[in-house]
Amino acid sequence: WMLPTFGLVVGLLSNWVALKMIFEPVVPIPICGGRVVIQGLFLKRQKEVSAEYGKIVAGNVLSARYLVAAIIRGPSSDKLFELIHRHVHTACDEFTGVSRPFLRWYKGAERIHRVKQKVGDKLIDSLADTMRHVERHLDRSMDLENILREKMQALPSKDFEDLLHPVFQEDEWKLVLMGGALGVLVGCVQWC
Repeated sequence: WMLPTFGLVVGLLSNWVALKMIFEPVVPIPICGGRVVIQGLFLKRQKEVSAEYGKIVAGNVLSARYLVAAIIRGPSSDKLFELIHRHVHTACDEFTGVSRPFLRWYKGAERIHRVKQKVGDKLIDSLADTMRHVERHLDRSMDLENILREKMQALPSKDFEDLLHPVFQEDEWKLVLMGGALGVLVGCVQWC
């Protein structure tokens, strides 16, 4: 029974220490005259982590493909469509210029309004396809990958840790328990 008990203790402690080493200390601590710097392993790699995080978020979350789709199909798309219709109506009125009163008299105000509405509807229908052609340009113009990388690399260690540690924090206890369970298992195998 001693081997499984020690396996439990060693497994719990080793996983707990390993998790602490990943995120602590947050602020670098120089020792031996600055020749050795102690800092959480994850935080030591802030530049590399920031670059990878920027690449993932820019490519899989904030890419133009997803942003444009959210704008066109999102909860506020009706406001966008109203804006498009308003601009189409204004553009049609400006295009017809001085002939506008004659067109209203000749074709009727209601028919002119329906034509403007159809032009707006066609524009809205083609919006998704049209925007697909500019997505690459939008991604390059926004340059979110580099912006995120630069901003995250510039964060103080504490802010960087506050940004990413909560993702792991919720399940840390499971990792510690898994270490204990594996320790008990190894202890039982050695005992038998």
